Amino acid sequence: MRTLAVCFLTAALGLFAQSDRGTITGTVSDPAGAVVAAAAVEARNTETGGVYQTSASTTGNYTLAELPAGTRVVVVGEVDGAADEIAFDTKTNATITWAHRNGAAAGESDVLAKTLSRMKLPGGDYYAWVACESLTAKALRRQLIAEHGANPKWTRAAGYWRRGVVAVHEVHDN
Repeated sequence: MRTLAVCFLTAALGLFAQSDRGTITGTVSDPAGAVVAAAAVEARNTETGGVYQTSASTTGNYTLAELPAGTRVVVVGEVDGAADEIAFDTKTNATITWAHRNGAAAGESDVLAKTLSRMKLPGGDYYAWVACESLTAKALRRQLIAEHGANPKWTRAAGYWRRGVVAVHEVHDN
């Protein structure tokens, strides 16, 4: 069984290394830049069964510490363009793919779905976590299961905002 985390994000996210472990840290925010407080954040090691959980603070910040070095991580980050890409420093085995909206409003393009359709994910079991606009998160979860054979029990999706609505947190686990 392989260990893989798949993340789809529209919020800024950084990966930083500490000792021989990886750390994921970031801020959950809506398209207007307002932070989303108390959002649940989770990563799972499907090889060992280890679950790493945290919640965003009242300022929307979170840190998932102590991901084992070498853990395979695939991140798809949605940004407006190349100038918005950020560098990741991690001891995890991370592959970062940037999906560019090119002027479209956050949550109003299909760039994440198109990027996921073109991706070849590593084989074997993996944990997938999707965090973005609510309807997009739900659709990406379905796509991971249908097109990439993701195990529904190990595929989590959360909408931390919804088009036209403020302060939304919806979990899509089915």
